[in-house]
Amino acid sequence: MANARANLGVFAPLGAQTGWVNLNDNGINGDRISGDGIYSVELSLRPSTPLGTHEIQVQAIDSFDVATAVVPVSIVVEEDLSIIPSLDSDTISSSVLVIILLAFTAIAAVSVIFLMRRGNDKDYHDDRFGFE
Repeated sequence: MANARANLGVFAPLGAQTGWVNLNDNGINGDRISGDGIYSVELSLRPSTPLGTHEIQVQAIDSFDVATAVVPVSIVVEEDLSIIPSLDSDTISSSVLVIILLAFTAIAAVSVIFLMRRGNDKDYHDDRFGFE
């Protein structure tokens, strides 16, 4: 196969002309391994992309410029209902990050208050150096 292309439909980048985009096998832009014969394309999933099943069209072209039939590929867009991101997630949502920071701050504040109160319970609190 010399080339592959896809019509991304609703997944086309904003401002891009509708039509076909080339898939790549060069190890970048969504392709994991260069030259492995697996062609890839990155899709744009915007917050305005409707939930449900969407179709893209894929076509391969050989070195003699003969194209295969167009193959439809269905992609399902679902709402992510998980509160905590999965371990393979590349990003953490800002709300999860804020919750983690607030929890850390609360634990640190309780620890400081506990240590300050515990220090006042010593019998030698009038002696600065603890010699008496």
